[in-house]
Amino acid sequence: MVALLSCKPVATHAGLVWVKRKRFMGWACSKCAWEFNPSRIPAGNTLAQIRESYERECNAEFESHVRAKHSKCKS
Repeated sequence: MVALLSCKPVATHAGLVWVKRKRFMGWACSKCAWEFNPSRIPAGNTLAQIRESYERECNAEFESHVRAKHSKCKS
């Protein structure tokens, strides 16, 4: 028996990707032009605490960003 595949478009979820460009290096959205620009130096007394603070802020901003406001330019 042969199974037929559906031709319906599959919704893909946005994710964080590491981007390295001429004027930006950091985390960005895989589906739009949103880029993470920390608002402040991450807090912490140790490197591990600073890293956790940075990751928390990045994840929170990514989860709350509105992709419609950061749409990629189409040329």
